[in-house]
This record gives sequence, C-alpha cells and structure tokens, in this order.
Amino acid sequence: PISTKRRGRAPKKTQVTKLVALLKKADSVVAANLSSLRVAAVTKLRADLRQQGGGMMVAKNRLVKRALQEAGYPSLDPILKGPTALMIGVGDPSVPAKKVLELMKDNDKIVIKGGVLEGVVLDRKGVEFLATMPGRPELLSRLVGSINAPIQKLVFALNQTRSKVVYAIDAYRRQLEGAGS
Repeated sequence: PISTKRRGRAPKKTQVTKLVALLKKADSVVAANLSSLRVAAVTKLRADLRQQGGGMMVAKNRLVKRALQEAGYPSLDPILKGPTALMIGVGDPSVPAKKVLELMKDNDKIVIKGGVLEGVVLDRKGVEFLATMPGRPELLSRLVGSINAPIQKLVFALNQTRSKVVYAIDAYRRQLEGAGS
C-alpha cells in the first residue's frame, strides 16, 4: 500500500514556524509528558489555552529544540527527553502551569518536566510554584483594591467630620428647645 503520510522538510518547517510564532508571543512555557491523557482531555486543554491567548503544541524534540533556538529561548535539552507537550501562556504566565496541575489531580501519570518564565528555565518545582501564584486578573483586582483603600478612608474621614458638625448642631437645637420649654 502507498503511504499517505506527508514526508520531507516542508511539513517540518511549517511546524517549526508555527512553534516559533507561538513562542515569540509567549510569557511562559510549560513542558510536560501528557501521553497518558485521553484525547478529550487534550482537546479541552488546547481549547482552554487558546481561549486564554496561548496554545499547545506537540512536536518532535529535535524540532522543538530548533524552534526554541530560533525564538531566542535558553536551551531546554535536559527537559526535552521523551514525549513532550509544550503549553504556552500569553498574558497570564501562570495559566499553563495551573491547567497542568489541574489535570494532574485526576491523572497521576502526567509528568511536569519544566518550563520557561521570561527567559528563566524552571524545574518541576518552579512550575508548581508558578501555578500557585495568583493570576493576572486577581493581581489586578488586588492592585485596584490597594489603590482604592486610602481613598475610601479619606472619604470616610471627611464624612465623619461632616457628621460630627451635624450632630453638634442637632444637640444645640435640642438644648435650645429644652431651655425654651
């Protein structure tokens, strides 16, 4: 039988080009062995990452090494051994790590190999720490809360000062009414 697989350099070059494009816009990259996952779980993971602006790619380690080099990433040779999936986070660097840890709760065969955060290579513990960090929306809400707190205190203090004047005038009015009777 004739093989229907595409062979040659062209498919590999397009795969490297796609991976380089994803890596150049990435804030974080998490490498993991997801070979024990079912297709539905992998599809859901891809969709979740795509919804967050990131993505996921599975390629031969040789092609991943070439793409990382072209994108200007540090060498990940110790991480890229065996089956490897790259989860790429854009905007919120903790999203890929959180998604992989979520999957690990249900499947203990998933192995986090490591990752990259803003040019720094992370080991497994580093990726797990990244997953525990608050996400971008939570950090922004904390920032708004800390900016808003002093303003709220000022408004409260000004309101209390005004209230004290009103209470003093009301007490004086009652005193005058009591003296007039």
